[in-house]
Amino acid sequence: MKISGHSLFAPKGEDLVCAGVSCVVIGGLNSLNCIDDYKVTCEEGLVDIVTDRKQTEHDEVVLKTILTQLKTIENSYPENIKITERKN
Repeated sequence: MKISGHSLFAPKGEDLVCAGVSCVVIGGLNSLNCIDDYKVTCEEGLVDIVTDRKQTEHDEVVLKTILTQLKTIENSYPENIKITERKN
């Protein structure tokens, strides 16, 4: 999963779309049971989550929940967030 860019909804520090995306992603990462199974890059404007291991059922649910929550934000702010799903 890769989250990159800025929503440009409002100036930095006032951007509710950015804050929502950040909360969903960081909260989700904090919920993973096997975080050591992932290589996580987290910096301004980029979160990249990579694993070469089979995910536990719990972690799979967490990652799907992150995606569902991001899609909910996209439905409300389609000009500010775009989700592209890649096939494995």
